[in-house]
Amino acid sequence: AVSLLVLVILVLLNSPVLDSMRISVNSHMARYQSGKNTPDQVSLYMLEQSGRYGRAALESLKSDAGFMKDPKRARDLLMALDGEQSLQKVVSEKSLAENVLIAPGSGKPDAAFWSALIKERYNVMTCIEKDACVLVEQDLNSDGRAERILFAFDDERYIVYGFDPDKKEWQELTMSLLPRDITKEKLLTAAKDGKLGTKPKAWRDLVVDGERLDVNLNE
Repeated sequence: AVSLLVLVILVLLNSPVLDSMRISVNSHMARYQSGKNTPDQVSLYMLEQSGRYGRAALESLKSDAGFMKDPKRARDLLMALDGEQSLQKVVSEKSLAENVLIAPGSGKPDAAFWSALIKERYNVMTCIEKDACVLVEQDLNSDGRAERILFAFDDERYIVYGFDPDKKEWQELTMSLLPRDITKEKLLTAAKDGKLGTKPKAWRDLVVDGERLDVNLNE
């Protein structure tokens, strides 16, 4: 009798009548599949919170070309499914080359540069979204070779890359927080209007027996 009761409870728990998660997920996905909801109206958060039914729905979206064609949606879905590890797998030279916006006046990088970026995929994950990141060229140390500065606005940071002539490869030199008043629109306008440049430091660094001490004062 106990075994029969347990069986009945299990059947009820897995029935559409009592399984609110399954009902919610099925209803939500039905609206999307029927065209009543757009891909942007699919709630990944709701699906994440809906147990195995939500997980199954998320997996189905991964093979939905219409949903995945938008880089931001694709990134959010992969994060919902497997976190950053899954997302990093889709960061490639091709995805970066296709989606990073080259600022006016800056040259288009070759494959070697994009290859250098994916050595640290975590730093450029947001750049697989169309025009989410902007690349700028500037000679920052007056050596005649332009460095490349990648502005990742969603992450509020910028990364400076330099070319090592001995190793014949691009390397990350530094990464800094991006001030909030430096927006993508402001950067692109400055580049277009020829107002993008460099400024020498007014305060020189101190050298003690060959060891340099950085002097960074707010100017």
